[in-house]
Amino acid sequence: MKYVLDTNIITAYLKGDGIVKQRLQEAELKGGEILINGISYYEIKSGLLAINASNRLEKFEPFCRKFGLLLLDSQEIFDTAANIYANLKLQVSRARNIPHVRLI
Repeated sequence: MKYVLDTNIITAYLKGDGIVKQRLQEAELKGGEILINGISYYEIKSGLLAINASNRLEKFEPFCRKFGLLLLDSQEIFDTAANIYANLKLQVSRARNIPHVRLI
């Protein structure tokens, strides 16, 4: 199974969240492929650099090397994500709004 980590999960890991660490270990033990979303990498790296969070940066770099990056390198990926979001939004009744969801 493949797992793609988003910004919230990576941030929780860097802050020492025990549940996140445990789930990542479980996924590894099951042979899962764990990747970091390329956009999340950018968001976290730029945020940590902006606040000069050297301790978390020291954890982040080996974390990225361990799991690797999933790079979104084509317009097709963004088009597919946009279509999925639009289709989901159309399926929701007008009485209920779908929350903003990041698909990429």
